Amino acid sequence: MTTHQNDDLIGGFYAAAAGETSWTDALTPLLPGFDAWAITLFGIDMQLGAVDFSFEAGDVKPEASIDYIRTWHRHDPRGAFMLQLPVGEWDSCHHHFDDDFVAHSAFYQDFLIPYGGRWTSGGNVYRDDRINVVMSVHRGPASGPLADASLPVLQHLGVHMRKALGLWLARRQRDTRAMLGLEVVQRLSQPIAVVDGARRIIGMNPAAQTMLAESKVLRDVAGCLGARAAGCDADLLVALRSLRLAAQPDEPGLPERVFVRLGTPASGQQIGVCLVALRPATTMGAFGPEAMALVMFHDPEKSPQPDAFMISTMYALTPAETRVALALCAGDSIAEIADTQGVSVHTVRSQVKAVLEKTGCSRQAELVGKLSTMPRLFGAGSATT
Repeated sequence: MTTHQNDDLIGGFYAAAAGETSWTDALTPLLPGFDAWAITLFGIDMQLGAVDFSFEAGDVKPEASIDYIRTWHRHDPRGAFMLQLPVGEWDSCHHHFDDDFVAHSAFYQDFLIPYGGRWTSGGNVYRDDRINVVMSVHRGPASGPLADASLPVLQHLGVHMRKALGLWLARRQRDTRAMLGLEVVQRLSQPIAVVDGARRIIGMNPAAQTMLAESKVLRDVAGCLGARAAGCDADLLVALRSLRLAAQPDEPGLPERVFVRLGTPASGQQIGVCLVALRPATTMGAFGPEAMALVMFHDPEKSPQPDAFMISTMYALTPAETRVALALCAGDSIAEIADTQGVSVHTVRSQVKAVLEKTGCSRQAELVGKLSTMPRLFGAGSATT
């Protein structure tokens, strides 16, 4: 990395702090210099134990960010050593986790590697009495770990990142904790909204805005999610209430998701709706201090093909299991899937077994039929898990 490139990178940090560019744009130039899959900034409110902000550049899919916030942060072994690093210090995951650990880690095998990541080097770049910020360089499986000789370069950049973050945090006028999840939702291509227990729309992405504007079944009623037919509206309300968003987080048996199909013969349209509970205790507070519902919509006429994010969310499939399910739908054999994904046939057979159990199918042909024909995903009515 030349002196000129280094100066440009540092200038980008301060430009982001001043609001002249985005943090994603400031982080992007780091990617080629470190052969990185992604560069991330992750801020934790240590008092609340919640995510304060998160920015990333690279090939990280927004689905991965949602999955991490909703589930996989609880299984991430890297946070234990990164958050404990002294400010200004950097370390790498391969110093702590060997190949055998990774081979038996659900976090790596079912989440990080299927999404494209593998090696992580992170530094504690900012800490005050409330916020702790970790900056990380992530590399893919084929790239290998970041060389230790690169860590002093990152330490130097981290000094300026710490100053830039201090300026940026000082100029923020309001708490943005609840905006993290909504910002990620905006980047998803599927029609998705976030609503509270009273059906108030807290946020939705452009695809959902377009769908509601054109839908003969659903509508935005003065800022609330509703249905045009009374019966469908009642079904939607019952589905949302079945998530029991107002319940205490430690109450046993709280459902995670509910599916409902809405539509009438008069409308000539059927819309599948999947509602997923977003409870603060299990989403790192990324959607605010109150429980919300992530609402995903599916119009089988406009999107006849199986959607990976919808399928994984509906059936609680890991990213690795979702890849297997979609490969089966594409007609691949177990041997072909194993060869493509670089795993053993035994591993794929285990994943297929897990997919069959989670989707309630007894045979692969039944699974393919269910996932390939999207209207069947929602059955004749609604179901809760």
